[in-house]
Amino acid sequence: MGKSIRNYLIFLGVIVLIMSLTVFSSSNRKRDWQWTFDPESKEPYGLYIFGKELKHFFTKKVIQESYYTPYEYLSVKEEKEEPYNYIFTVGSVDKVSLRKLLVEVERGSEVLFLNDFASLTDSLEIKTEDKYRAEDLQMQLNSPSFDKKVPIELKQTFVGINYFTDLDKNRDKALGYMYFYEEGKTKKELRKKINFVEVSHGKGKLYIHAGPPIAFTNYYLKKDPKVRDYAATILSYLPKDRPTVWFATPTQDRVSSSDALLFIMSQPQLRIAWWLLLLGFLLYLLFKGKRQQRIIPVIEKPKNTTVEFAQSVSSLYYQEGNATDMVQKKITYFLDQVRQRYYMDTQQINEDFAQKLYNKSGKDKTLVENIVQTIVHFRQTQQAQEETLTQMDKWIDEFWKP
Repeated sequence: MGKSIRNYLIFLGVIVLIMSLTVFSSSNRKRDWQWTFDPESKEPYGLYIFGKELKHFFTKKVIQESYYTPYEYLSVKEEKEEPYNYIFTVGSVDKVSLRKLLVEVERGSEVLFLNDFASLTDSLEIKTEDKYRAEDLQMQLNSPSFDKKVPIELKQTFVGINYFTDLDKNRDKALGYMYFYEEGKTKKELRKKINFVEVSHGKGKLYIHAGPPIAFTNYYLKKDPKVRDYAATILSYLPKDRPTVWFATPTQDRVSSSDALLFIMSQPQLRIAWWLLLLGFLLYLLFKGKRQQRIIPVIEKPKNTTVEFAQSVSSLYYQEGNATDMVQKKITYFLDQVRQRYYMDTQQINEDFAQKLYNKSGKDKTLVENIVQTIVHFRQTQQAQEETLTQMDKWIDEFWKP
């Protein structure tokens, strides 16, 4: 390794060390207020506390499923098994999984949706509406045990909320409402909309809470006892004595959630180290490319094989004994070389041709004239003696010498 490259790597290592110490020693880490609803996140809008409490709420096992889709999970579940509870907290359910899930509900299982329920609207013929701005949001359950209005403090001005507009009276039941203010024609008007419904399906039921699941996040479960009671009341609609499966990550993320690169990019310190590594690698290639000249291949000069050709022709002559034919071949080869090297027309062999050949080749003028005169004479007589062949061979050999 060259001295310059070694110094560069040392310099890069010092920079990485300083930046790493700065990042890891930072104690004033800002809170992330984005709506992630990540089951492992302890940020305000994560679901870490919800996941911990879920395991104590139900008497039987609680499975946090983050790898398989509902379709894959239900495909390996035996039909004779007892009914289950299923909870969804983030992301929509794909159509294939939804069909499989509805079959499971028909057998007696129950499902709680706390997420985007758009995939249900067509299958269950549910009508909904959206609002992208709400003020003074409050939630209330239609339950004798808990009918208080629970205020939800919104950190964002524009919040997408969903609610139900039309229910099937023979099948559906309103279990909860949301209250919010919106701009009216003359003043802000209080709206009351259904945000929690029960849908009967076969032997089972679906409980759909219009998302997103703000009330179930770390911030609200830890801050407000009323919100905790609100969340617990919603969970109480599911039978406590059943196994419960919690699908905690979006369907599209389940296959790749264990990917190492995704984990690196999800951690601020590892993400910075990763980009520094890539930057250092690119700089290394840049500096190395400038200091290392590309190898230039050695191209050998074309070898002059005129002598070998003449020797082959001579050998052929001595074997065949036909001087006329040999002279014809030597003249043909000579003129072909003249065309290729000097780009001359060889149709008319005369004094003008001799002068042009002399000018382009730079050979002895007498030598050029002897060759041209011999060619002209041969074309007129079409006869050649051994002496002519020998002399022609000598002149051509001398002409092509470097």
